[in-house]
Amino acid sequence: MAGNTLRYRTKIDLGVAVVTVAVGAFFLYQSMLTESIENDVVGPRLVPNFIAIMMMILGAIVGISALYFNSIKSSELGTDALHADEPDEAFGFRDSDIVRVAGIVIMGIVFLGLFEAFGYLIATLISLVLMLLIFGNRSLKVIAVLSIVGALVYNYVFMGLMNLHNPAGSLIDLQPYAEMIPVKFIRNLLAF
Repeated sequence: MAGNTLRYRTKIDLGVAVVTVAVGAFFLYQSMLTESIENDVVGPRLVPNFIAIMMMILGAIVGISALYFNSIKSSELGTDALHADEPDEAFGFRDSDIVRVAGIVIMGIVFLGLFEAFGYLIATLISLVLMLLIFGNRSLKVIAVLSIVGALVYNYVFMGLMNLHNPAGSLIDLQPYAEMIPVKFIRNLLAF
């Protein structure tokens, strides 16, 4: 192998790195467009900024690691480190679970429709149920508990702690019921 050629695995990792950094940069740009009436550190931009910045950092680490490991001969690292005994075709997306990946992408689109129709709390509840089903969970008890608790926790974090606006759904307005979640009680409970 010549010193300036890229292994198949390196090309895959560099592609993932570029896409991850680009998506992170796009999310960071979009989160900066979010209007905030508060100047607190904890606000509507905190989580999106954190996720976007982490995506960009981790994407850069993947890219740098790919170039670093590409420059080292497999004999210097040992076969376990680079899986040098595996053919190039063993890496990449060939063995990916495309049905689950497509399910996650479709769930993002479904969430947007649910959010418009029913508001955040119900959209999150239904989306969590569907996500658990996509990942193969079939226990009704686990699905019910995780979905309800998850939806309430997400609602509390985004609407209670971050004071984001909770828009009413266009079909059903459950906003008054979502506001019945005792934010001050939960805050005091967590402050113990």
